[in-house]
Amino acid sequence: MVLPIRSDRTVRALEVAVATAVFLGCWELLHHWFYAHHQLPDTPTYEGYGLAMRHGILPYRDIPVEYPPGALLAFVAPTYAGGYAQTFGWLMAACGVGCLLFAVYAGASRAALAFIAVSPLLVGSIMLSRFDLWPELFVVASLALLLHDRHRLGWAALAAAVAVKLYGVVLVPLALVWTLRRRGTGELARGLACGVVVLVAAFGPFEAR
Repeated sequence: MVLPIRSDRTVRALEVAVATAVFLGCWELLHHWFYAHHQLPDTPTYEGYGLAMRHGILPYRDIPVEYPPGALLAFVAPTYAGGYAQTFGWLMAACGVGCLLFAVYAGASRAALAFIAVSPLLVGSIMLSRFDLWPELFVVASLALLLHDRHRLGWAALAAAVAVKLYGVVLVPLALVWTLRRRGTGELARGLACGVVVLVAAFGPFEAR
């Protein structure tokens, strides 16, 4: 009985490795061919926010920012490396790989992994200069954790997704029903508390400015 289990794990690990390699290969292709033409990047805006914060200018108080606080980390981090646009792009690629790994944790099928692996080519070069994979990482993490009945961590991840980009809030009703049916009101209350803590940590410092 042990050998088939080990064999299944080996096959699954190989599938994940191939999917990751294909994803990164597709990401690199976005820099070439027709994908490289007629881009409308948002990275100059992100870089402006990031450099401003590095120089002590506070978002929301000193400069208007149209994104929630959770997005700011993705804007600041690439300023510490040369070539902002390229660094930002590969940071998003890392988030994409993270999404793939959480999908594996959630039990995604081979077809789902294949779809994720080729998704950069399906979406196009807009993926290089948008930060959407950053909130998506938390969304997929939340779904995977909830599916594994790790409700408190799942709610924390969902709150983080909302703090990065507000669309994550559409999953709240589904998560409420899921946690309530799987673990009852006690675990739901604890999960909501974890989510509130994350939201307060993200939004609180800027509300108290």
